[in-house]
This record gives sequence, C-alpha cells and structure tokens, in this order.
Amino acid sequence: MKQVKTTANEDIQKAKRMARHLIEHHFKTTPQRIIYQAGGMTNFVFRIHHGEGEFVVRIGQNPGKLNAYIKEQWAVARAQQAGVPTPEILEVGNEVISSRYMISRCVRGQAATHHPDRQKILRELGRYTALINSILTSGFGSVFDWSSNQLSKNDSWIEFLYQELRLDARLESLGKHKMLSPSKLKELRVILERGTGKKPSPGLNHGDVRLKNVLERIRVRSRRSSIGKIACLVSPRIGTCLWRFTISRQMRNWSFWPAMDCMRTSFSKWRP
Repeated sequence: MKQVKTTANEDIQKAKRMARHLIEHHFKTTPQRIIYQAGGMTNFVFRIHHGEGEFVVRIGQNPGKLNAYIKEQWAVARAQQAGVPTPEILEVGNEVISSRYMISRCVRGQAATHHPDRQKILRELGRYTALINSILTSGFGSVFDWSSNQLSKNDSWIEFLYQELRLDARLESLGKHKMLSPSKLKELRVILERGTGKKPSPGLNHGDVRLKNVLERIRVRSRRSSIGKIACLVSPRIGTCLWRFTISRQMRNWSFWPAMDCMRTSFSKWRP
C-alpha cells in the first residue's frame, strides 16, 4: 500500500513539473503557485496562479485524451456562442510535453451542490441545458462536426445505438446484474430505438448535467438573503452528439433523481 501511495505521489509531482513547463512555455514566465486539485478520475488537474491570471491545467495520460480535449474545445466554443457560461479554453495539444493537455482560464465561484436556492439554480441550469441541446450537429455519437473523420461517423441513430453504444451488450449487463426487470429492459429498448420519430435530428448534449458541475456566483442583497447566479457550467463530458430527446418524459414513471421534475419543467419552457 505504501509503495502504491509513493508511486501516485511521484506521478503527481511529474505532472506538476509538466504543468509548470507548459505555463513557462506559453506565458514566458514562471507561475507563482501551482496547486494540485484532487478528485480528477482521468486527468491530473492543477490550478495555476500567474501574473497573467489564474488558469487550470489538465493533463491526461490516456492517448485518446487529445481527441477528447479537441472535441471539448469545439463544443465549449459552440455553447458559448449560444449563450451558455463555460470556461474559456486557451490551448489544447500534445507538442510541448509528452502528455495530452488543456489550458483554460480559471472561473471563480462555488460548487452549487449545496446551494440554498437549489430549485432556482436547477431552473437556470435547465435553461442552459436547453440551449446546449438546441445546437444542431451532423452525425450521431462521439464523432461529429468537431472531427473530419468519415469512416467512424454514425449517419443514423440506429447505427449509433448498435455500433458505438453497443446497446445489446449494455442491456444484457443491466439484466445480468438484475438492475432492471425484463419488462423494463424491453421498454427501454423500444424507447431508445424509436427515438423522437422516424428521423431524429442530432444535437449537442452535455452528458453530465449535475450540480457538482455548476459553479455559482452569489450577489449579496442583504445580510439575510442572496441571489444565486450560475457563473459557469463545467464540461467534463460535453460534446457527445446525441439526438434531442427528453428521455425523462418517456420514463416519467421510473425512479430518477429528485431534481428531474424541476429540470424538465425548465427545459420544456426554454426549449427553442
């Protein structure tokens, strides 16, 4: 156990040196402070204090991370154009260091997970989710407008379900572990295969719209009250191109997280 912990610390220190080198390369001066942000599952994340401002450096060890970063950069830019508050991504690449990396501006705010005005934040989040879902794309799945690849692009929703999502294997896993009954599995397959109609149109989808991915800014009205305002919608999985479909509407009798009703109401109200 001690050896594993030591190895992990060594990996963090190695990534920290890479982050320092990245900042020195792009800004030509040394950062004032580098703070490791624990909790990243697939990235080493560092908060950078520099004379030019505060930045976030993400370093991914997986070779596939470069495409994920490029896709995120494209999707975030489109979401910003639509009016969604997102981080400004400054640089994506793998040339300066041996690993894939992303540099973005740091956004000040607090995680909205335990915000006292939870429903207000959720309604605003629903409005931004509707804006994201209104961005039309071409192709279904992980390869769409951000990439010039043609052979791996799914032209139809059914192609995406069975070639990329591997629907049969996923439903089999749900049944094997008794997470859903056979009747629910059958119902789920029908819902997914039907989509929104005969020709569902693909659109951008965030993929993880939860309060933990929302930074909120508070403007104090008085000593006893405040207004919550979303400062930024963090994008850990933004960019997956899925068909525009409120699945909770079709599965309203199923058990979903309690905030879904509030999100659905806001989504329906603001959907273009």
